[in-house]
Amino acid sequence: MARAQKKSTKRAAKPTAQKAPAKRRVTKADRAAASISFQVLQQATSVTVPVAHADLVAAMCAEAKLAVNRIDGEDTVRFVREIKKRDGRMARSATITKFQAAIDNAIAQGRRSKDGIVEVNCADLTAGDLGHTWLKTQHGWKDNMTCGRAAIACGYPNYRLLNPSKDTRRVVLAPEGVELPK
Repeated sequence: MARAQKKSTKRAAKPTAQKAPAKRRVTKADRAAASISFQVLQQATSVTVPVAHADLVAAMCAEAKLAVNRIDGEDTVRFVREIKKRDGRMARSATITKFQAAIDNAIAQGRRSKDGIVEVNCADLTAGDLGHTWLKTQHGWKDNMTCGRAAIACGYPNYRLLNPSKDTRRVVLAPEGVELPK
């Protein structure tokens, strides 16, 4: 006896909803990078950050009530701060570059501890093309002055001017999260 063949009917595939991309987990390194970008934004008029850190920086700006404009790009986001009045002496990019050269010179001379604390002296600043004025002036080593803003922009928000005598003055710089010894 012959078996009867069943007609096969194909069912139309149901459209499946695509899942939204899973949110990337925020790591300690992401928070640290966003914190540094936020600190730079507090000192400078603008900063460009990767898209992964943009929401963290925006949240920090909102928490600090810092008025910023957000300009989204393909893989970066630019935050521009609106400054209504001048709040101290802003460090210029050329000064920040020279100060970073002085820090690099100090590190090359071996004056960097395991914690990341760097000791910069007159010779480093002269090699960095800044001269002796930076260490001889007392007024500039505050957060709202040129010297302090340059240190913060280079990634050293903790600093202290040490002056045993005018010839041997030096600045001790510490990165974020590192306490300076007293």
